Amino acid sequence: MIDLTARQSDVLRIINLWSVLGIAPPTYASMGRMLGVTKCTVWQHVDALVRRGLVVRVGKGNRNIRLSDRCPTCGAELNGNVPVTVEQP
Repeated sequence: MIDLTARQSDVLRIINLWSVLGIAPPTYASMGRMLGVTKCTVWQHVDALVRRGLVVRVGKGNRNIRLSDRCPTCGAELNGNVPVTVEQP
């Protein structure tokens, strides 16, 4: 399992929802509006998810976020199922 903060989990859920719906990934600004934070804060959470191997950035721009295809801990294909636990405050 991969430990995430509650906010990182929220960001991951938003990215996953867009992926499941088959639409373009959300912008940092739109995720910020959904979560009530700035786009810079969202960028920091996405950066943490990238470092953990759960999300990848593809190219440059506002809609460059994708879920990772592989589990960062075991290398198994994820197929949209991300093994995470949320840290309790």
